[in-house]
Amino acid sequence: MVRKIVISTVVFTLLCVSLVSAGTYTVTQGSNSWDVTPVTGSNTIAGFYDYTSVSSHTGYEEIYVSKIYLYLDTTNNKLGLIMHHNIDTTGGSGSCEFDLQNVPAGSVVVVSDDAGEFSLSKEPEGNWAWTDNTDGGAIELPQNVAWAITVVPNFQGGIQYWKYLKGDGSVIQLGVACPGPVMISYEPSTVVPEFPTVFFPAVAIIGLLLAVLLVRIREK
Repeated sequence: MVRKIVISTVVFTLLCVSLVSAGTYTVTQGSNSWDVTPVTGSNTIAGFYDYTSVSSHTGYEEIYVSKIYLYLDTTNNKLGLIMHHNIDTTGGSGSCEFDLQNVPAGSVVVVSDDAGEFSLSKEPEGNWAWTDNTDGGAIELPQNVAWAITVVPNFQGGIQYWKYLKGDGSVIQLGVACPGPVMISYEPSTVVPEFPTVFFPAVAIIGLLLAVLLVRIREK
């Protein structure tokens, strides 16, 4: 009996984790399309962006380069869209705008680099200007629905390359001289609830199973 309860608990937990992790990601620019995976880590989205000294410090910054990519926090399954331009302490001055179209309901800006320069309530959402540091931001995105965000950039100076960073560390060159819009899309394998919706009931059920197990042990 004890072994059955333990096995059932482990299987149920793994099932919940696999459900919230399901999905595919695609980047499209013009006639080109790439299947991608998010960059992953154990930090929160904001912790990964590491906004200090008015700059991002993800470890992926480059001088004169704008990068955009998905990031998955493996500790809570939160998905973020990250974007940052230039690098801290060097790179001179620059500016750009990002118009984000079809951002799904439930999305939230968790980092604005700098304050007031990135907001989903503005048009365009990103309007940045920097000198010897970075600008950019991070959005937390839902995973219980399909979505396709189109990013329309307007680089006005200080950026020589626009890149999409893939989960394996390789990059997709998106161009800079009048680059075309980029669509970043997500398709869940099945329509699944968000992490807290699955995880916390799972914890409650596991707690109930453990309580039953303790009662059985005491009865013996």
